Amino acid sequence: MGISDDYEETCRNLACILAEKQFQQWIALGIALGDRPGWRFDTDPGDPCNASWCFGLGAESQLVISPDAEKFTIYISGSEPEKRFYDVEDLILWLDAREEEYRVYSPLYNHLLGELLPRQIEKWKREENEENE
Repeated sequence: MGISDDYEETCRNLACILAEKQFQQWIALGIALGDRPGWRFDTDPGDPCNASWCFGLGAESQLVISPDAEKFTIYISGSEPEKRFYDVEDLILWLDAREEEYRVYSPLYNHLLGELLPRQIEKWKREENEENE
Protein backbone atom coordinates (compact mmCIF):
# COMPACT_ATOMS: atom_id res chain seq x y z
CA MET A 1 0.00 0.00 0.00
CA GLY A 2 2.85 2.42 0.74
CA ILE A 3 2.58 5.84 2.30
CA SER A 4 -0.48 8.07 2.34
CA ASP A 5 -0.70 11.50 0.78
CA ASP A 6 -1.11 12.98 4.29
CA TYR A 7 2.12 11.35 5.46
CA GLU A 8 4.05 12.57 2.45
CA GLU A 9 2.63 16.08 2.91
CA THR A 10 3.67 16.06 6.59
CA CYS A 11 7.17 15.01 5.53
CA ARG A 12 7.25 17.75 2.89
CA ASN A 13 6.33 20.27 5.60
CA LEU A 14 9.11 18.86 7.78
CA ALA A 15 11.49 19.22 4.83
CA CYS A 16 11.21 23.01 5.13
CA ILE A 17 12.82 22.63 8.54
CA LEU A 18 14.94 19.53 8.08
CA ALA A 19 17.77 18.60 5.77
CA GLU A 20 16.89 16.89 2.48
CA LYS A 21 18.64 13.70 3.61
CA GLN A 22 16.45 13.58 6.71
CA PHE A 23 13.35 14.08 4.56
CA GLN A 24 14.40 11.02 2.53
CA GLN A 25 14.87 9.08 5.79
CA TRP A 26 11.29 9.93 6.85
CA ILE A 27 9.93 8.77 3.48
CA ALA A 28 11.91 5.51 3.65
CA LEU A 29 10.66 4.92 7.18
CA GLY A 30 7.05 5.59 6.17
CA ILE A 31 7.29 3.13 3.30
CA ALA A 32 8.82 0.50 5.59
CA LEU A 33 6.44 0.90 8.55
CA GLY A 34 3.22 2.27 7.03
CA ASP A 35 1.60 -1.13 6.50
CA ARG A 36 3.06 -2.94 9.51
CA PRO A 37 0.50 -3.79 12.20
CA GLY A 38 0.98 -1.95 15.49
CA TRP A 39 2.92 0.99 14.02
CA ARG A 40 1.60 4.55 13.93
CA PHE A 41 3.03 7.90 12.93
CA ASP A 42 2.77 10.44 15.75
CA THR A 43 3.26 14.17 15.42
CA ASP A 44 3.15 17.04 17.87
CA PRO A 45 1.00 19.85 16.42
CA GLY A 46 2.83 22.36 18.62
CA ASP A 47 6.29 21.31 17.45
CA PRO A 48 6.56 20.29 13.80
CA CYS A 49 10.03 18.81 14.38
CA ASN A 50 8.71 16.43 17.05
CA ALA A 51 7.48 13.44 15.05
CA SER A 52 8.15 9.73 15.39
CA TRP A 53 7.01 6.27 14.44
CA CYS A 54 5.68 4.39 17.48
CA PHE A 55 4.91 0.73 18.12
CA GLY A 56 2.82 -0.74 20.89
CA LEU A 57 -0.55 -1.94 22.04
CA GLY A 58 -3.24 0.25 23.55
CA ALA A 59 -1.62 3.50 22.39
CA GLU A 60 1.48 2.72 24.43
CA SER A 61 4.84 3.20 22.76
CA GLN A 62 7.12 0.26 23.38
CA LEU A 63 9.36 1.22 20.45
CA VAL A 64 9.84 4.75 19.10
CA ILE A 65 11.81 5.49 15.94
CA SER A 66 13.06 8.87 14.90
CA PRO A 67 15.41 9.47 11.97
CA ASP A 68 17.93 12.22 11.54
CA ALA A 69 20.12 13.00 8.55
CA GLU A 70 22.50 10.11 9.23
CA LYS A 71 20.72 7.38 11.16
CA PHE A 72 17.53 5.90 12.56
CA THR A 73 17.41 5.85 16.35
CA ILE A 74 15.06 3.43 18.04
CA TYR A 75 14.13 4.11 21.66
CA ILE A 76 13.06 1.03 23.56
CA SER A 77 10.67 1.06 26.51
CA GLY A 78 12.21 -0.21 29.71
CA SER A 79 15.87 -0.48 30.52
CA GLU A 80 17.34 -1.38 27.14
CA PRO A 81 19.66 1.19 25.57
CA GLU A 82 18.62 2.88 22.36
CA LYS A 83 19.76 1.36 19.08
CA ARG A 84 21.05 3.12 15.97
CA PHE A 85 20.80 1.96 12.39
CA TYR A 86 22.34 3.63 9.39
CA ASP A 87 19.96 2.26 6.79
CA VAL A 88 16.32 1.30 6.83
CA GLU A 89 17.02 -2.28 5.70
CA ASP A 90 19.09 -3.03 8.82
CA LEU A 91 16.41 -1.44 10.99
CA ILE A 92 13.70 -3.62 9.40
CA LEU A 93 15.82 -6.76 9.89
CA TRP A 94 16.14 -5.90 13.60
CA LEU A 95 12.39 -5.24 13.84
CA ASP A 96 11.56 -8.52 12.08
CA ALA A 97 13.59 -10.39 14.69
CA ARG A 98 12.48 -8.44 17.79
CA GLU A 99 9.15 -6.70 17.20
CA GLU A 100 7.00 -9.46 18.72
CA GLU A 101 8.82 -9.08 22.06
CA TYR A 102 7.32 -5.60 22.31
CA ARG A 103 3.78 -6.52 21.26
CA VAL A 104 2.76 -6.56 24.93
CA TYR A 105 1.08 -4.25 27.39
CA SER A 106 3.28 -2.60 29.98
CA PRO A 107 2.96 -3.57 33.66
CA LEU A 108 1.16 -0.28 34.34
CA TYR A 109 -1.32 -0.90 31.53
CA ASN A 110 -1.92 -4.44 32.81
CA HIS A 111 -2.52 -3.02 36.29
CA LEU A 112 -5.02 -0.53 34.90
CA LEU A 113 -6.85 -3.19 32.89
CA GLY A 114 -6.57 -5.95 35.46
CA GLU A 115 -7.40 -4.16 38.69
CA LEU A 116 -8.54 -0.59 38.31
CA LEU A 117 -10.87 -0.94 35.34
CA PRO A 118 -12.95 -3.80 36.82
CA ARG A 119 -13.37 -1.81 40.05
CA GLN A 120 -14.44 1.24 38.08
CA ILE A 121 -16.96 -0.83 36.10
CA GLU A 122 -18.43 -2.16 39.35
CA LYS A 123 -18.69 1.39 40.67
CA TRP A 124 -20.51 2.50 37.49
CA LYS A 125 -22.91 -0.43 37.79
CA ARG A 126 -23.67 0.45 41.43
CA GLU A 127 -24.26 4.09 40.50
CA GLU A 128 -26.54 3.07 37.64
CA ASN A 129 -28.52 0.76 39.92
CA GLU A 130 -28.90 3.54 42.49
CA GLU A 131 -30.15 5.93 39.81
CA ASN A 132 -32.70 3.36 38.61
CA GLU A 133 -34.12 2.73 42.09
